[in-house]
Amino acid sequence: MTPIDITKIPLNRDLGMVPSDRPDAIFMFPAHDRYHNHVGTVHAAVLFTLAEATSGEFLQRHFKSTTHNVAAVVRRSDIKFRRPARTAIYSRAEANPADLDLVLDQLTRRGRAGIVVSVSIIDEQDTTVMTSTFEWFITTGTANQTPA
Repeated sequence: MTPIDITKIPLNRDLGMVPSDRPDAIFMFPAHDRYHNHVGTVHAAVLFTLAEATSGEFLQRHFKSTTHNVAAVVRRSDIKFRRPARTAIYSRAEANPADLDLVLDQLTRRGRAGIVVSVSIIDEQDTTVMTSTFEWFITTGTANQTPA
């Protein structure tokens, strides 16, 4: 898997997503009122953007040593907003370890695989403000193939 700097993807870069300044998180958006919605809390689109980017980065980090040339796209997501955020927000991700191992086997045997990555968004006080899952379709084919 050829890694990319996810913070350099135009949307993420333009919004101001940066690597986390906390060792227990992957990415962050610093506290700034430009991320706020009409009621003064962090906008749902900002929270979602952070979560989606984090799930992709998690996969890159896990599969960085694979010899497969893969393309991955989000197939489905599920989100739950738990608390309003007003401070900087941070992201964490995880996946079932057995599923991570299965992906490599499926890519070798079938040339495609799917995996679910869970992401939590927290604020400066470690309050969970959003939880989400992202189902990824991964293929050894080209990025513009459609999932079967």
